[in-house]
Amino acid sequence: MDTKKILVVDDDPSVRELFEKALESPEYEVRGASDGVEALERIKDATFDLYLIDLMMPRMGGMDLLRALKEFDRETIVFIITGLGSEESAREARELGCSDYITKPFDIDEVKTLIREALDARDRGLRGGGSDRL
Repeated sequence: MDTKKILVVDDDPSVRELFEKALESPEYEVRGASDGVEALERIKDATFDLYLIDLMMPRMGGMDLLRALKEFDRETIVFIITGLGSEESAREARELGCSDYITKPFDIDEVKTLIREALDARDRGLRGGGSDRL
């Protein structure tokens, strides 16, 4: 089994740490970035299978990072995670190609399931996975 690389992009270190602890396993390699600018720096040196991106961050927010990632690879799996979600931002994220839109507080086990399903779907050749909760 290939180890899947996940990049967690959130300006809150406790959120990055939560995902690193919850997901780190032989199945996943988890890295963190504090904002979109740092995330773009990290992808210069490594490719990632899935991105968990906070919507509101300094320097470069989640929507701008989502746009940049999708310009690079339309099939990239991106989950937006936010504490300030709205129908408008959820719709915009989905139109930009976001695989899932998750509002805080979230159930980490549910998010882990969504991640597994999205990666499995991609491995089977389906587009992006994710849920249809929007």
